[in-house]
Amino acid sequence: MDLLADGVPCPPFTVAGRLLGATDERDLFAWAVELCEVIRPWALLLENVRGLSTSRFSAYRQHVLDRLGELGYVPRWRLLHAADFRVPQLRPRTVLVALHAADAPRFRWPSPSPHPPAAVGQTVGDPMAARGWAGAAAWARRADRIAFRVKSACEPLG
Repeated sequence: MDLLADGVPCPPFTVAGRLLGATDERDLFAWAVELCEVIRPWALLLENVRGLSTSRFSAYRQHVLDRLGELGYVPRWRLLHAADFRVPQLRPRTVLVALHAADAPRFRWPSPSPHPPAAVGQTVGDPMAARGWAGAAAWARRADRIAFRVKSACEPLG
C-alpha cells in the first residue's frame, strides 16, 4: 500500500468530547498509527481537529512521533487552514504526514495560495445551476464570502 489516509473521529480532542485524548474509547488516531506496523504503507496521512494541535495534547503528539519513528517513519505535524488553499471554508485541521525515512527529505508541505479563497457562490454556483435551478445565480451572488462551517458533533454550539 502506498498511502494510508484517514480522518478519524474528533471527539477525543474537542471540548464537546471532553478532551479525553488517549483515554477516550473513541480515539482511533492511535489505532491508525498502529496500522502502519501491520500494513507498512509508504506514507501515512491523518487529519483531525485543531484541538489536537494544542499544548494539552503535546505529549500525545510526541508519543505519535516516537511510535512512528520506531516503525521507520519520519513524521511531521502541521496545522493547516483550508482557506489558505482557496477552499471557501474556515476549517483548520491538524495534519500528520509520515513517510519512510528514505523519502522523507523530499517531502514539502504545500504553500498557501497567494490568492484569496473564492467565495462560496463562485465555487458552487455553477454546479447548483447545472440541474436547472432558476434561483442559483441569485443565491451565488449572496454567497459572496468564505463560509463559516457547519458545526459538527465534535464542537460545542455557540
